Amino acid sequence: MVQCEYCHYSGYRIIYQYKTWKIVKCRRCGCRYTLPKISKDFDLNNIYNSDYYNQSFFLEEVDYLPAAVEIEKYCSKKGRLLEIGCWKGDLLVFMRQRGWDVQGVEVSEFAHQYAVNQNKVPVFLGHLEDYPADKKFDVICLYQAFEHLYNPVYILQRCYELLNKGGILLIEVPNYNAVDIRFSRALKDITFTVEGGHLFFYTPAFLKKQLKKNGFKVLEVDRYYLNAIVNYYNKRKSGKNNKSEPTIVNGGEIENATNSFQLKRQISWKGKLMKKISRFLPGWKFTIIARKT
Repeated sequence: MVQCEYCHYSGYRIIYQYKTWKIVKCRRCGCRYTLPKISKDFDLNNIYNSDYYNQSFFLEEVDYLPAAVEIEKYCSKKGRLLEIGCWKGDLLVFMRQRGWDVQGVEVSEFAHQYAVNQNKVPVFLGHLEDYPADKKFDVICLYQAFEHLYNPVYILQRCYELLNKGGILLIEVPNYNAVDIRFSRALKDITFTVEGGHLFFYTPAFLKKQLKKNGFKVLEVDRYYLNAIVNYYNKRKSGKNNKSEPTIVNGGEIENATNSFQLKRQISWKGKLMKKISRFLPGWKFTIIARKT
């Protein structure tokens, strides 16, 4: 009998179907998950191979400064950072350049080889439950990875064990309640990726509740802007061709001073207004930041 990963209840209703795959919602706790379920024995290299990482959105240049802002905002000093589902290790490279001691965990053989051989970052090939951690971490982050994991309750518990007291856990996932999904077929396809891709589908309220249940104190929930707003801002910025323009980040704007350790948000009145709007008209992803108490 199929049971919800979070509350172990077997009752559910179907909310989306694609071929032989279903997205269902638990009738007790509201968890949304994919059926049939995938276990550790499923060969993920059939999914996360070179073809997967050569999709157009993986090849786009990524600005990791907003991630650094999120990570360093709640850290008093640089320390040890673990990224679970680190892909090819690009964020780890960026954070190492900023002075962090970085490590990664990745299940894809293709991505792991790239991270180790090309990016020269220490990445463990396998699942978190097999990761031989010798020391604890100050920060653990999962960017667009938590929704791919078949055992999310264990992951939250293990992250709590691996963090130093006061350590930061940062999770970024697609937002099931996103307005963008209703109007963009591309974003809908990305969010509702099944066939072994996305195994769980989250809202800020649900994930916040689960973090609290596992001993974390939620510090912040950042809802991404609507895609139309981000596109307008970036087009306006590129039109000015002004390098001093601040970079847009969830909830406001940030300075470009990449050499300073603790980057501070510069939230204008426009940014504050858009942050309020994003609570009611959220974009396609959100970031939740929590601390081990």
